[in-house]
Amino acid sequence: MSNGNKARNGDISFLLFGKNPHIEMEGNKAFSLEGSCSIVEYSSEEIKIKSAGSLISIFGTDLLITFITDTHLNVSGKIISIEFN
Repeated sequence: MSNGNKARNGDISFLLFGKNPHIEMEGNKAFSLEGSCSIVEYSSEEIKIKSAGSLISIFGTDLLITFITDTHLNVSGKIISIEFN
């Protein structure tokens, strides 16, 4: 990830150790987060998720939360970028 803390349009799958969430992506069409999370903001173009004290922002088009529990979240749509703060 050469853009600092941004991931753009690629297949990425990584595990953040400790109390951080496990995040997986399938191309730019699906995003999955495992770990405690809550929705801060939700629209078809931006989803903000608070997880483990971090804010994860997903930007794209036709974004849709397809599954959510207190420990799991799935998003589909065309993902353009993801920001971690």
